[in-house]
Amino acid sequence: MSRFKPLGNFIYENGDRIGCTVEEANVEIAQKLNAYQMRIERLKAEVAELKNQPDPLTAYLYAAELAKDEMKRLKAEVELLRKAGDLLAFHYISLGRKLFPTDPLPSSIDAWNAAKEGKPNA
Repeated sequence: MSRFKPLGNFIYENGDRIGCTVEEANVEIAQKLNAYQMRIERLKAEVAELKNQPDPLTAYLYAAELAKDEMKRLKAEVELLRKAGDLLAFHYISLGRKLFPTDPLPSSIDAWNAAKEGKPNA
């Protein structure tokens, strides 16, 4: 004896209907297709967004290149400031020698020369 019993277009098991009509199946399939289509659209949007973002390696290399450019700019600025400081010290010494020939060099000149060499100011 089978536990399934056909009755019209449906099959029943222990008094409960199992299965569905063609119309019910069509509705269920349409709902699942709509859900899958929405998921596909979300995934396509996510792929498009990810394609618009640079990959991490490219971003890292670009940041490293910017850092190199910044270092070059800062080194050029330091060199320009060093030359300006040397010129200022030269004129300061020249003017001091003319006005005060017997005075020793000011301590600011010694501090400047120490700073150029990377030594702490004593």
